[in-house]
Amino acid sequence: MLARIFSTILLVMFVGAAKAGELEQAQFVQVITSFNKHYDLGQYKDAIPYGERAVTLATNIYGPNTPEVVVLMTNLVNCHLLTGEWRKAIEVANEALAKIKTSGGGNDILAVRTLFLLGRAYGGAEPSKAKDALMRALSIQEASYGKNDPRLADVLRELGNNAMGSRFPLQGRRFFERAVDVTANASPEFAESRAMSLFELGRFEMATANYQVAEKCFLDVLRVRASQPPSDHLQLMARSFLIELYDRMDEPDKATEHVHYLATLQPEAEFNESRTLLKVVPAYPFAAKPQDGEVMIGATIDETGRVINARVVESDLSTDFENAALKSVSRWRYKPLVVDGKFMRREDVRIRVLFKKR
Repeated sequence: MLARIFSTILLVMFVGAAKAGELEQAQFVQVITSFNKHYDLGQYKDAIPYGERAVTLATNIYGPNTPEVVVLMTNLVNCHLLTGEWRKAIEVANEALAKIKTSGGGNDILAVRTLFLLGRAYGGAEPSKAKDALMRALSIQEASYGKNDPRLADVLRELGNNAMGSRFPLQGRRFFERAVDVTANASPEFAESRAMSLFELGRFEMATANYQVAEKCFLDVLRVRASQPPSDHLQLMARSFLIELYDRMDEPDKATEHVHYLATLQPEAEFNESRTLLKVVPAYPFAAKPQDGEVMIGATIDETGRVINARVVESDLSTDFENAALKSVSRWRYKPLVVDGKFMRREDVRIRVLFKKR
């Protein structure tokens, strides 16, 4: 939702650019176009110089402390986040906040977005400072919209994720639960935000072994997104987590339902590791000498995606590692072969299990 509002602000900014001189306006539009091109292609590092140039041009056109400049700076912050440049993101975000304060702002959507991104940046570099920035953003939203507005969900989910990485991970539950609550009766435009909130709460409950609650959350994601195409990313993620969840709950038939769905959605003739739907990390043998190596398993993938008839065909490690590899692989799930709508076995596949020194 924050990104959608941000896009709207950018459109307004382009209209305002017409007030600048023709040459400056042409340069500005060209730089923005180049920035968007690289950004849309996922070339975030290449987009950064254009983002910096856009900030300079906007400063000349609009003035140093205007909303247009801040919008471009938050765009730049986002690029630094996507390239893992946490410190640079923090620097630019704080500069943007200073401009907002100088212009008399600080209680509007631009401040919320800037604080939201600053919270993410601190999450990568100084996690202890992230919560303060996010709570400031939440406070502004609550004052503007009320405490039960669905627009709060983005910041609440970020607070939940921040808590999960802190010394008090269980505090994440209240933020995720609140994100679910504020989106419960929201209009259809917030359906994706609700699904994301349910997904994050499900992920949290799964991590804390509250499997029944997690199951309900993931199934609710599928219900909320039922009107979307089957390839919808939130549906795919929810089904992938349900497969792992049902493995932990020892309910293989329920897992198979989602394995079959994903296999039918994306059938492939050739076997490859990208078809893994559940990969359980092998336990490193406790008494074994620390070493790197791999075990090659030969096996059959049955109609449900399970690994059966597993055997060691090649190994440069001891028997302890081989046994650990076989035990792990027995729980893996792959997309089974689909031929004319029927699920078939894959015979004589090769599965590589890697071990790294502890």
